[in-house]
Amino acid sequence: MVKTVNRLTDIVTATKALLVVLLTSAVTLTSCNKLLYDYEGDCDPYYKVRFEYTYHMKQGDAFPYEVNDVTLYLVDDNTGKVVWQKRESGEVLGRSGYMMDVDVAPGTYTLVAWCGDGHASTFKVNDAVAKEDLQCHLMVGETSTETSCGTARHVKQDIKRLYYGRLEAQEFPTTEGTHIFTVPLIKDTNDIHVLLQHLSGDLVDISEFSFTIVDDNAHLGWDNRLIGTENICYHPWAVSQGSATTTPDSDSDIREQTRAESTHSAALAEFTVARLLTDRQPRLIVRNDLNEVVASIPLIDYFTMLKGHHTDMEDQEFLDRQDDYSLVLFLDKNKQWVKTVIKILSWQMVYQKTEI
Repeated sequence: MVKTVNRLTDIVTATKALLVVLLTSAVTLTSCNKLLYDYEGDCDPYYKVRFEYTYHMKQGDAFPYEVNDVTLYLVDDNTGKVVWQKRESGEVLGRSGYMMDVDVAPGTYTLVAWCGDGHASTFKVNDAVAKEDLQCHLMVGETSTETSCGTARHVKQDIKRLYYGRLEAQEFPTTEGTHIFTVPLIKDTNDIHVLLQHLSGDLVDISEFSFTIVDDNAHLGWDNRLIGTENICYHPWAVSQGSATTTPDSDSDIREQTRAESTHSAALAEFTVARLLTDRQPRLIVRNDLNEVVASIPLIDYFTMLKGHHTDMEDQEFLDRQDDYSLVLFLDKNKQWVKTVIKILSWQMVYQKTEI
């Protein structure tokens, strides 16, 4: 009988303890609108920011594969002051589901991000107090006077990749739970490949030519618009030359098979430049060894002329999405650019005179 009473007492005690746990859990769950993450442990609001890079001509989100360094700034919209910043880099950015934890009080903020391995190397972001001072500047090169560009800062090295993102007037609420904000990025650096070929197929001697791109795009404001008009003279970070021999294959038609083997020679100059904008006038200039201008090409006009099937895009959107350009220039027997033919990207432009 005593054992039975003790057993009943134990059951009642255990039941009371279980009820206490259940009631405590119920209070916790009913006091929050959302279930808590394991690491939260209370009902405070938590803020996270993810980044995506889909504003390009590729497929999908390229952020995990291209961006390896991020600095995020939060600007208080009430004061216009930068109140918080954080930098993260390395392998963590490439992990699935990567998000940056943001520790600020509830309020309304504008999020500004400068990203890529260039934003803290070949470029530099100001140590800003006010939003307007969140500027990014190209830091490499030396200012001098040269015949090819006049007085300018001469940039002769490869520029590291730079990305920019902005999300304005975001409400960071007081309500409990985890709140996620997504910052879209665009790329602010462009690779330009310039290939010189003789129409005749003759050898192109790279030492007989110099290449420059002149622009004034070294300084970017907090909103990614170009500021200032400092003249920048970009030089190729790599030049090379080579040749390839083509032979008609066995599947080609009889006419093709009767052609002899042909050797094509070319000289290649590779550039990386900062953001291209439609309201600026970057120009590619090719000179020979006598310092004579062989070709002078307004890049924006030519690039936007050949948008292909992207004709529904505004010119600036096309320039921001496209980050890699290839131009093939053909030389005549006098080593002058044949202006009637040029290849850009995969398109060939042929100008013809028409009698009226």
